[in-house]
Amino acid sequence: LEVDLEIRKRTEHLRRYAGVRAHACADQRDLPEIVVLLDGHPSERLARRVSGRRAAAAGATLVNGWLDANDRRSGWLQVDDGDDDPIRFWSGVASSLQTHVPGIREAIGSAIGDGLDAVVAAVVNALSRVDGEVVLVIDDYHLISNDDVHDSVERLLTRRPRNCIVVVSTRLDPPFRLGRLRVRD
Repeated sequence: LEVDLEIRKRTEHLRRYAGVRAHACADQRDLPEIVVLLDGHPSERLARRVSGRRAAAAGATLVNGWLDANDRRSGWLQVDDGDDDPIRFWSGVASSLQTHVPGIREAIGSAIGDGLDAVVAAVVNALSRVDGEVVLVIDDYHLISNDDVHDSVERLLTRRPRNCIVVVSTRLDPPFRLGRLRVRD
């Protein structure tokens, strides 16, 4: 009974943020956790996972609802098969953030020749110069199989400035050392 009451509360929270019917999702008990996760303390943002085909499809809807409800500055990278190339991936990140992070496209463009460590450093530096919070959403991350991209995204997660939230939406667990990332926050 106590669990059902908690699910009802979270379902109302979900409806308020995203206007999504929780009963339409395969994993109703997991779905409201996304909103709780996104609104929680930064150390909790790595803690949750949504499973199931419908729940995964609803994840993007929930993230969009969360962004809209909180009027957050954000960049959204919709990953496709071609983004497995590190240059294309980071160019996509630059394009998605250019509206809210001045100079990021140029910074990434000039750092690409120096390697992915330099690219991540350029992204972190550009993000740290922004006043206020910026959210980077990387959707369909499960399409990435290139270890260089995985390593560089993990580097971004470990080095990101406090004003940056990175949301990685994926159907599979990413090959990141999540325990280490949780300890950071």
